[in-house]
Amino acid sequence: PAYYQEPQYYEIWINSDTLPKRNQLTDLMVYVGYKRNGQTLIIDSIAFANQFGADAADPNKLIDHTLDMLYAIDISANQKAFLKSILLSGQAQDYYWTDIWNLYKSDPNNVNNKKMVDDRLKAMHKYLMNLAEYQLS
Repeated sequence: PAYYQEPQYYEIWINSDTLPKRNQLTDLMVYVGYKRNGQTLIIDSIAFANQFGADAADPNKLIDHTLDMLYAIDISANQKAFLKSILLSGQAQDYYWTDIWNLYKSDPNNVNNKKMVDDRLKAMHKYLMNLAEYQLS
């Protein structure tokens, strides 16, 4: 029929079987790591954020830099706002993230400070890698 359009090459692999499996793999890599042959491949969320230098303390710049690295296409303003809410843990002011990031940076060996930052970054990365837009990047 005239309304049917063949999937593009890059869309062919996306189906109800492959998409959940890909999401499970990225979730695994964010939280516990993928283990094979005695090696573990895990995403170091803090090291990823650290590469953005001082910009990592600004939730808006951190999100923009992260999207520039991981995405080939833009995401909606609503999705960006949700990402920011993850970093801010539902707080309204950007300084909430800035304060916990700077607290961590002032003493990176403090387990509690590191956990506060790492938990939020991991949740953001998990969300990002589960969006349909990531699968097309």
